[in-house]
Amino acid sequence: AVYLSAYSLINPESRAGVLEIITEIKRAGLPIILDPATVGVLMEVGVAAASEWLNFVDAIILNEEESHFLTGRDNPIEAAAELLKKVKTVVIKRGSNGALGQNRDGQLIQVEAHPATVINTTGAGDAFAAGFISVWMNNGVLLDALDSGTQLAAKCVALVGARPS
Repeated sequence: AVYLSAYSLINPESRAGVLEIITEIKRAGLPIILDPATVGVLMEVGVAAASEWLNFVDAIILNEEESHFLTGRDNPIEAAAELLKKVKTVVIKRGSNGALGQNRDGQLIQVEAHPATVINTTGAGDAFAAGFISVWMNNGVLLDALDSGTQLAAKCVALVGARPS
């Protein structure tokens, strides 16, 4: 799988090259998982352009604020349903409220956050993605992948900085 950050698509100078790389990734049959970056970054290109990126990704891992920006839906369950019209798998990180995920033809799954003493949230989203993707790509079980993501994110927030102690 390829984990693609929207940061690489935001910059107009790199966008054409990244889109060429995406064409080759799709040709190779690898799934693409998009991280939309931040709402601030998405605002630079706008909802319409950012929504177009969903046409070439297989899964999206985003937070509630990003899901609201892309869909206009405040409720994360409604936002997931909207995103599933374009993407096969949607995962919405909800911070201390855990995460939810759904495959296009599957059941919505919600998991609670793992207990943690929050010291610093830097890197928690990337830690979640690492935990999620490593399990999801190995066994495809959404519940297990969501649990793995929340577990790794809980370990991350208990540290200063985005690296192991």
